[in-house]
Amino acid sequence: MTGKISELTPITGAAVATDDQFEIRDTSAGTSGSKSITVAELRKGVFSKEVLSDSRSYYVRTDGSDSNDGLTNTAGGAWLTLQHAWIWICDHLNMNGCTATINIADGTYGPVDVYDRANHPDFDVLRFPEGSGGIEFSGNRVTPASVVIQATDSVGYCFELSKTSIDVTISGVTFDVNGQYGAVVLGGSIAFIGVLDFRVINAAGVDIFYTYGGSMSIRNCHEIVGSFRTFIYASYATTWMQWGQSLKQLVFTGSPVIGSAFIFADFGAAVQAYSMNHTGTITGKRYSFVTNSLFNSGGVTLPGTVSGTTATGGQVI
Repeated sequence: MTGKISELTPITGAAVATDDQFEIRDTSAGTSGSKSITVAELRKGVFSKEVLSDSRSYYVRTDGSDSNDGLTNTAGGAWLTLQHAWIWICDHLNMNGCTATINIADGTYGPVDVYDRANHPDFDVLRFPEGSGGIEFSGNRVTPASVVIQATDSVGYCFELSKTSIDVTISGVTFDVNGQYGAVVLGGSIAFIGVLDFRVINAAGVDIFYTYGGSMSIRNCHEIVGSFRTFIYASYATTWMQWGQSLKQLVFTGSPVIGSAFIFADFGAAVQAYSMNHTGTITGKRYSFVTNSLFNSGGVTLPGTVSGTTATGGQVI
């Protein structure tokens, strides 16, 4: 049998389910025999994954191809999409404490979707790497406007991470929310994502960063262009923010209006702020902490023109 797990279909022609069974026949080296196995068992490792012993670099370019191996920074070697890079690493590697860096060339790219909605529209499959370690999406940290990750109607976010113990870092990109739901969403109590050296555009009416459990570190935001609902919505989560001083100063372009609050937190979420110098005109409420959430302000004043509020056990220290 050859082919990807996602390409398998039962004899009946129905959609693949985790308890569907397939017959695998081994005819190699003159042997014969068969075994009945489920899709879930296939995903658990009948097809062995490479165990990394050292960190590795992959490449994504607008002139690449997802049929390449991703290992060289050429049109004939690099991948075309970030989604393929994520899925390939999930399907083929055991991270084994190592880091895989996905180097992104200048250009515009589609989102990264852990639910792989293109192949699994019912949200029944989560795609995440095996083992501990890290995955880094590395764009242009000097000029993040040169690398754009754009949300789509089918995904709704530029980047979505959920229920994985792998540390994920995204740097040197512009998140083009494109009128969808947000830039980055994080769910799952063990997940961690770091975002640094980035810009945000086209986020009117939405939460730029949404964390539902897990931990998110946001550092060195270069620019936010236009209005937004919240910069951070933290729920059951821990979030750190930092920019200014020796880091890049945040620039607000287009006189943004904050629709809700620069930071909104609920249900025990904790937010820590450090050195947050910024320039440009921005109006709206600075924060809202409710339902036992906590803001450790670090003595900094959040962007905005309206004082923040607390309610139902929310605290600011």
